[in-house]
Amino acid sequence: RAADGSVTMTVDVLDLQALLHESSAAEGDLRSVTPESLPPAPAAAAIGHVHLHVADLDAARRFYADVLGFDVVTRYGAEALFVSAGGYHHHVGLNTWAGKGASPPPPGAAGLRWFAIEHPSAAEREETVSRVREAGIDVETIGSDYLVRDPSRNGIRLTARS
Repeated sequence: RAADGSVTMTVDVLDLQALLHESSAAEGDLRSVTPESLPPAPAAAAIGHVHLHVADLDAARRFYADVLGFDVVTRYGAEALFVSAGGYHHHVGLNTWAGKGASPPPPGAAGLRWFAIEHPSAAEREETVSRVREAGIDVETIGSDYLVRDPSRNGIRLTARS
């Protein structure tokens, strides 16, 4: 961490050939692997963080920090922002690398439909939902969960630990 408490990160070049060589040595020949040949992720799989394209970084900061309550941990100029809860290095990475002002994918396009933010309790989730509604953002109910969309139309399912 930097002296101001922000997280310092680097952007290192990925040695794709070395990674593929290591993977193919451990898993067999990866040249025959296709998305269709891979099994789905286990139902209990948990993802520690996501990276999302956003059209406007300032609007994304207002949504993720001011409305959802995440802390901004670092920013890469006007192109990327990283937010977290509980002091983690980042739970959500937000960037404009696909283009500032870019439109969301059309309905039915391949891609992430939503990701879940699991709150420690139903009461804490309800506090978040209240802030979302106060901000004038639409909230859809899905069972005991809620689905909201950030300003770039990325879907976020608000859940609570059971």
